[in-house]
Amino acid sequence: MRDKWRNLKKSKQQPVSFDGRTPADIDNYEYACNNIVVFEKIFSEYVNAVTHQGRKLKPSINNKITKEDVTPDLAFEQKNGKYRAVNEIKAWLPNDRSRWMEVVEQLQSYDDELTNWKFSGSEKHDIMITLDPQFTNEFFDYIEKLKEKGITIDRNFSIIESSRQERAEPRIFVKKDHGIINHDKLEKEFRRGIPIIMYNIVRDLDKLKFYDANPPVIYTMMQMWDHVFSKFINSREKQIRLDTGKIVPIDLEVDKIYEKLSKLTHDSNPDCIEKGWIRNALNEFVGLGMAEPSVTSSSKFTIKYRKHSGDTREFLIKLMKKKEEAKPKPSKDGLDQYIKKEDSKKN
Repeated sequence: MRDKWRNLKKSKQQPVSFDGRTPADIDNYEYACNNIVVFEKIFSEYVNAVTHQGRKLKPSINNKITKEDVTPDLAFEQKNGKYRAVNEIKAWLPNDRSRWMEVVEQLQSYDDELTNWKFSGSEKHDIMITLDPQFTNEFFDYIEKLKEKGITIDRNFSIIESSRQERAEPRIFVKKDHGIINHDKLEKEFRRGIPIIMYNIVRDLDKLKFYDANPPVIYTMMQMWDHVFSKFINSREKQIRLDTGKIVPIDLEVDKIYEKLSKLTHDSNPDCIEKGWIRNALNEFVGLGMAEPSVTSSSKFTIKYRKHSGDTREFLIKLMKKKEEAKPKPSKDGLDQYIKKEDSKKN
């Protein structure tokens, strides 16, 4: 059930394709990571709540949607059990409004007497959804129309907006747009709006790059290039070669990369990264000529690491666009044959 809802993305990673969504997909993934940090700070400071990322909560036999465990993006609970909440974070909703029902069903799956909380308590949990401000009012209207059909969320439910604001001190601003939060202090603060200065959380943002959703493959490549490969430049000779613009080969195994990337996850969910994400990223590096697979093991690769100027995201996007533009374009007469050939490669 999780793959059906996980940010409405495909559960199987696809090769990078620049159809206008890839940079947006990266932004959406970063939006979720940033808000995990932001909400953890808010709930910790305002109500001394513990934050869980990707915690598996068990539904009751009366759950309308699923019999399987549900894993909201965030779950909050006070140690005394007096307040609990779950929060689903979505930077983007599909243009096709009919697919918004999938989001509603995901929220409905949390509208239940969920168990497997860390601390005991009898209070009913709140349900939140955090969205980019462009979606909050429209999603509220959508929810209201569903009520006319008897489709409801019965627990206290709120729609939160979160946006980055570029000011003298850049900040992430979160505010409740609709609904009820069943905690007096949180209700008051979220209704007024809470600014989180980026400078105050920059270290936490740098430490959290993954959560329990399949990231765009180029995003995984970015994190590997910036946070993993450089850690294996372990000699002065290699560093000198890098500084003079030369390529330095680095022999790495998937398990070693996994070990490093796992440090870029939430403390409550260090195992959220899947090795398949890493393999997909390495295969993309191979396709760009930036890595070579080992002839002795499918888990070993040689990375052709080098320094580049500017942002790694733009560096990789530029290389991938160049690769895609170099692909031979099929003639109109041979389009069917070309499609069949490309489909056979994927299979």
